[in-house]
Amino acid sequence: MRQAIYDSLFIYWDQPIMISLLASLLDPRLKTLSTWGEDIQNNAKAELKCQFEELIKSNLTQSSSLSDNLIQQNSILHRPNRLHSSIFSVVTASNPFSELDYYLDPIHTPIAADNVNPFEWWAIRKTQFPNVAKLARKYLSIPASSVPSERLFFDAGNQITAKRTRLDPKLAGKMMFIKRNSNAIHIF
Repeated sequence: MRQAIYDSLFIYWDQPIMISLLASLLDPRLKTLSTWGEDIQNNAKAELKCQFEELIKSNLTQSSSLSDNLIQQNSILHRPNRLHSSIFSVVTASNPFSELDYYLDPIHTPIAADNVNPFEWWAIRKTQFPNVAKLARKYLSIPASSVPSERLFFDAGNQITAKRTRLDPKLAGKMMFIKRNSNAIHIF
């Protein structure tokens, strides 16, 4: 029985989840994915590049719509302002993907020490890697477990009972806030 359970673990969880691989790639301490096979590493890097391309495309469409709005505003005023357009025009880098390649290359950007906080690391380097830092915020902010939400549901179940069915939702929210933050509130 024990052997069957052990073998089934490799059947069900042999392949890692892509979100966890992306979070590992964006963690400066784990970005080499050295514990995984080369196929898994290449698939994760390809997925990260796809995510990066989508981010770049969305940034370009947002900036182009912003520049179109500026052009429309200038045409409405009937005063084209060359200084204004030269300052606020959209300037794209010749190779926006070099930012991701530069981050992933361990020679250019060495692996961080184990005791480094990845959020602090990204806060320091967000000007050097602005687009990769956006992806890091997206994937590193995913909680590793559902324990905090389970605790919140448990506390809500204790506060909102069958005898408190007429409790105002705003008051229930305030009660939950006080319950979850009671250690930080100093009354006396």
